[in-house]
Amino acid sequence: MRRFRIPIRISTLALAVVAILAATILMSSFSLQYMEKTLAPEMHKKATTIGESLHDVVIKVVNYGADFNSLNGMDEYLEELNTSYPDISYIVITDARNNTLYKNGFAPELDSIVDTSPLDTEVQTVLINGFYNTLLPIKTDRGLVIGYLQLGQAKSLIQNRLKDSMLDIMTVVVVSILISIELLLFLMMFTVSTPVAALKKLLTKVSSGDFSHIVAIDSRDEVGKFTNSINSTLLKINNSYYNLSERINKLNFSLGEKKVTAAIGTYIDTARRMNLFTPPECVEKVTTELTLYIRPALFLLIFAESLSLSFFPIFVNELYEPVAGLSREMVIGLPISLFMLVWALSLPSAGGWSDRVGRRKSFLVGAFITTIGLILTGFSQTIYDLLIWRSITAIGYGIVFITCQGYITDHTNASNRTRGMAMFLVGFFSGSLCGAAIGGILADHLGYSMTFILSGTLSLAAAVFVGRFIHEKKYTEDEPRVELRTAKFSDYIKVLSNSRFMVLTLFAAIPAKIALTGFLYYTGPLYMSTLNTDQSSIGRIMMAYGIAMITISPIIGRVADKIKCHLTLIITGGIVSTLALMILYFENNLIGVILSITLLGVAHAIGVSPQITLMTEISKKHASEIGVGTTIGIFRLVERLGNVAGPIISGILITVYGYPGAFVGIALITFTGIIIFSISFALFRYKDNSQTDLAEEIS
Repeated sequence: MRRFRIPIRISTLALAVVAILAATILMSSFSLQYMEKTLAPEMHKKATTIGESLHDVVIKVVNYGADFNSLNGMDEYLEELNTSYPDISYIVITDARNNTLYKNGFAPELDSIVDTSPLDTEVQTVLINGFYNTLLPIKTDRGLVIGYLQLGQAKSLIQNRLKDSMLDIMTVVVVSILISIELLLFLMMFTVSTPVAALKKLLTKVSSGDFSHIVAIDSRDEVGKFTNSINSTLLKINNSYYNLSERINKLNFSLGEKKVTAAIGTYIDTARRMNLFTPPECVEKVTTELTLYIRPALFLLIFAESLSLSFFPIFVNELYEPVAGLSREMVIGLPISLFMLVWALSLPSAGGWSDRVGRRKSFLVGAFITTIGLILTGFSQTIYDLLIWRSITAIGYGIVFITCQGYITDHTNASNRTRGMAMFLVGFFSGSLCGAAIGGILADHLGYSMTFILSGTLSLAAAVFVGRFIHEKKYTEDEPRVELRTAKFSDYIKVLSNSRFMVLTLFAAIPAKIALTGFLYYTGPLYMSTLNTDQSSIGRIMMAYGIAMITISPIIGRVADKIKCHLTLIITGGIVSTLALMILYFENNLIGVILSITLLGVAHAIGVSPQITLMTEISKKHASEIGVGTTIGIFRLVERLGNVAGPIISGILITVYGYPGAFVGIALITFTGIIIFSISFALFRYKDNSQTDLAEEIS
């Protein structure tokens, strides 16, 4: 019986994650215990500070000669004060005999609170009927007590604060684990997987008698030391061969070539003809760059751009100003739509440019442009400023996006491309998940502008990573680089005239993007804000989409590559997406939002990654002429029309039918699209089978 063995890479990664998780939980536990001890005293200090400020105002007015028992406008002032400090449940001012003069807010059995016996010389905080009641005597400059000031804070407020802190900590734990996994995967690839794969290629050449290569490696660990010893041995072998060649040349001169050849046989001659040896200074270096090398850079840049996902519609709402008679909802969705439009328009030209100049250079340029756009977004003062800076960000983002897809296509083939694209989606949505979750927390604590500046800094860090670790693919005689010409308008027409290509993009890809931007990025955050959900919670809820994507996408990628069921998966994803959006029509609350976002993530994990593989299969002819990058760019251009249309369609639906109508409308678009897609590809298959049968009859 064959034993089940867990791969070393997975077991090592799991061990590291368990260690990180244990340490994070332990630190979080200590932090919560400390917060629980210090939170109540800090809240009491806040109530005391507010009470002392109010006390000074009252005494100042009384010193001007006003009657303490009939201060005009005091009730309105207390209401304004209570609004400014929502942590304070109620404020009550009594006279010296505890008779209520002024009050604002509501507390159960408020009269019994007023009847408590105060201390005339100090602040007193006691727990009464579920409220921490802070009592301050109101004393004149002569020390005469003329009344009492009482402020109440709900006991449940502390529990809610601790609950929010616990949720924030859980969010940080999840994000830290995902970031750790990305970092550990890269370290394992850089220090183990890549050197070992290169060494394997080298030893394969050596076993066939080819000693003209060494491994390019600069690490000093055990793998590096072993590889360096192999390299040193091969250099000595090449040096010995050329020393021997010099001696043979001397013998040829003194004894004659025929005698020497007869003495040493034909091996030296064969070695010369097959280039099995080379001068030590001319040896070629074997390199193996894995597909996953691009993933940390992709993760970091997507993380940077996604920090604003959970609050961006609310950020736009603060900059709102009327635009050309558009409704408020449509104006709020305008920056998102413009970003998606510019992103889409940049993809074809960016893809072709990336094919020509190389993935490394194009990523660096795209990351720098993204950095500039993100930082300037943080300084936006008007809606028009915001539109300009978001357009700049979209150009850089589009270059990076298409470059990463081209990089993966360069390093995969038909047998593993869906798995590679699933890896791309995992990196993309892992970064999106972490960014949305952490961005909400940062926005609560740092503000919107500082969060955008931090986003730009992280984008720059992604460029630094690529500059250090990513290199261009080296082509060989077996796999020469295809010389690509610049795509012309006629090439675009040829690609778009492919009926299968258009059905895939119009009825499967575009509806998926409408659901993504129209619901997840636009309607979802706005709707949750109407349910009085704070920024941190919105970010945490949006994590559900990313978790579903990164959990299910790799499995779907392996299944699709193994059993070639791309059509079935795309159709299944469309149906599940429709069901996800319909949930909110029946469950119109926060629980429904969570379920809907999670199921939408499951749907896109099933149906999105097979789309790019199906597209490359039905567009092979075009890709061979204008390049894979340009072909993918055209596909993404048409697909991104859904990203552009999503917020616009949602804004119109919300304006006319409200949020429930918007959810149903997006669901109907998705369902209609997937039905047309299914029928169309069934007809394509029937047509292909008929043509095959006819060809067989003719032959």
